[in-house]
Amino acid sequence: MTEVTTKTTQATNAAELATAMSKGKMLYRDPTFKDGKYNGTAVYLGTGATRSYVAVTGCPNPAVKAMKIVATQFNTATDKRITGFYFANTSRANAVFVVRIIANIPTGRNLNVSHNSYGTGGATKWLTSTAGLVNGRSTHVK
Repeated sequence: MTEVTTKTTQATNAAELATAMSKGKMLYRDPTFKDGKYNGTAVYLGTGATRSYVAVTGCPNPAVKAMKIVATQFNTATDKRITGFYFANTSRANAVFVVRIIANIPTGRNLNVSHNSYGTGGATKWLTSTAGLVNGRSTHVK
């Protein structure tokens, strides 16, 4: 990719994100998980994985707490995925879901999307980087 193409893609993604965020509505009114229900998220590939709500230094919310998912091993000896989470909200025709994830992802790791098949024309698109930086980066997927 050329620098011009990269910048054009970034500008297009930023415009899509701004439009989606301005016209959308929150599915869950507890973005900090303080009610303990985790907004319909659950651990996926949970081999040795735990989920908790813990204090995190520098966490960008008033409670200074976050959902923490910890994996202690790979899924299997041949499946080197560590663990994941999923959203259990129900999809519907012509709906567009934008997910904002503020996460400390270790350097060298990336967020990935895995899902069951969509209907005709369904797609997933990352609007921001998925690379880990361990700094509370905000990542968006549409």
